[in-house]
Amino acid sequence: MNKRISVLLVTAAALLASGCGSLLVSKSPPSEVIWLDLPSAATKAEPRDTALRVVVDAAPGLDTDSVLVLDAGRRLRPLGSAQWPDHLPEVFETLARQSLETGGGFRNVLGRHDVESADAELWLELRRFFGLADHDDQVHSVVVDVAATLRCSPAADQFFVAVSTPVPDASDNAVIDAYRFATADALEQLTTRVSSQSCDR
Repeated sequence: MNKRISVLLVTAAALLASGCGSLLVSKSPPSEVIWLDLPSAATKAEPRDTALRVVVDAAPGLDTDSVLVLDAGRRLRPLGSAQWPDHLPEVFETLARQSLETGGGFRNVLGRHDVESADAELWLELRRFFGLADHDDQVHSVVVDVAATLRCSPAADQFFVAVSTPVPDASDNAVIDAYRFATADALEQLTTRVSSQSCDR
């Protein structure tokens, strides 16, 4: 009797171990981290004696590290396993600061959490930042919409940047390239507008 109980206990332990082991194995595909960058600037703008703070927020649903697509049914979904290196506001803030440093010539471009004082503040809200898919679930374009407010004492300038970039084919690489082109276009427009304002001390 004791021998039969021992065999049953060993069998149960083995089944339990094999079941637990399967729980530790993820069946989801590994994430693919997409590096979003800007093209190198041909020339650098003349330096300006202005410290500018950049603060980026995102509309509900966009504050994520997933690369997103809006399908024909108005549903936001990830683009496969593609991910940005960080949540979208952090990624876009880094790119905006880079663009304003090189294209805008600001001597110091600060982020949301930097403690240094700033002469002006640029508040950005990402309203749309995703691919648009048709009824066949193919991404046909990438849209980047940004609402901006430049607070440059004592005045404030509010403006809007909207970019739509077509996707030439159905490959994921074409979609990611469209993201790069759309982001670069939006930031170029944004930097040109901000640089045209007199915020120098």
